Amino acid sequence: VCSSDLGYALTAQPAAKKFKDILIAGFTSLALSMTWIFLVTLVPKSHRPYIGGTYHNNPIEMVFGYNGLGRFKGISKDLSNPNDNPIFRSFTPPFGGPAGLNRLFNDHVAGQIAWLIPAALIASLALFIYSKKRAIIAFYFAWFITFFIMFSVVAGIHQFYVSSLAFPIAALIAAAFAVARERDEFSIAIALLAVTALWTLKLSDRYTAYFAWAPKIQIALAAFALITFSAKKSRLTFLLPISLIAGIAFTPTVWALDLRNRPSAINPIAGPDTGMNFGRPNFHGPINGGPRPNFPPPGGRGPGDFGVQDNSELISYLTTHRGTAKFLLAAFGGLSAAPFITATGESVLPIGGFDGQDPTPTLKQFKAWVRSGDIKYVLAATGHGIRTNGAVEEWVLANCEIDSSAPGATDLYYCKP
Repeated sequence: VCSSDLGYALTAQPAAKKFKDILIAGFTSLALSMTWIFLVTLVPKSHRPYIGGTYHNNPIEMVFGYNGLGRFKGISKDLSNPNDNPIFRSFTPPFGGPAGLNRLFNDHVAGQIAWLIPAALIASLALFIYSKKRAIIAFYFAWFITFFIMFSVVAGIHQFYVSSLAFPIAALIAAAFAVARERDEFSIAIALLAVTALWTLKLSDRYTAYFAWAPKIQIALAAFALITFSAKKSRLTFLLPISLIAGIAFTPTVWALDLRNRPSAINPIAGPDTGMNFGRPNFHGPINGGPRPNFPPPGGRGPGDFGVQDNSELISYLTTHRGTAKFLLAAFGGLSAAPFITATGESVLPIGGFDGQDPTPTLKQFKAWVRSGDIKYVLAATGHGIRTNGAVEEWVLANCEIDSSAPGATDLYYCKP
């Protein structure tokens, strides 16, 4: 919104009209953004799902706390301590390395987005000097800088968040090439190609065992493109799109295509595992100075390998033995429950919501479901998630028994009514 307002403010229109239009657009955006909060608040809590990411089942808390201020400062709550009652719960993904202006260039994030950041900065400078389309350039540059700063200062990010920078970066570089062509200022194009090629070589040196041939090919293509710039303009016009794609984006394209071969439900990243992905088999060590969250080991049935594990035998067993239970299965956290939901379409209860930390269902409600026979099987998966809502888990471990006859399941518990 801010980048749009800045771009519109630089258009050639009367100042009064621009002020009025920006004011109307601002209030419209605010009203539309609040629509979901307003409608959910009108629905009684007993008639709607629990609002995930909150302690108090409150949509305002989720939007402005969990997904707002909670991203910038880690705030936790001990659910067993009634005196610990913060206003909102934070969500700080333990990925991406520590906050700071260097985050997008560190080993964990650089391979996702940093390939073209130097080129984007050079392109922005060239555009402000040579381009007359100041409103459009300001829009893209403000978009780029806003997201760059945000990803640098938030407490934690998933690496794939930075994909939102791809569009303004691509737009700035493409616009710079267009200006270079229109004004015959091919020094701009040469600078973009040369800097990107050298930076790619430097950046890929951190990941020497991963597609080591890609940056070499890109260097060769960039060199060919640079030689082409000294050729006749007719040749240059024909080869400009080729040089833009090959000399600028060859290596990151190769990385992006390889992502399909290494899926991850928690933190899909392009390139090699840098120890910040969870769901790759070679993760070791603490994160940001803290302990590693208890995600499952490779081959388990937890969130890290969601989408690649085979639960067909267990699902068949649960379907055969569920009886009249309302829920096919209860599991801790949405990622543990999701493979069973997508495979069967049955009612599967994710205890604690998405990440297992929501205080829902309550222990009282859970025990009532067990007494009525609505819940029969619980995939306890001890150590397979981040949980602070441990009351239900402790009760399951103490009062239910492991179903040793379940195929391949060492953590499936049978709860008798």
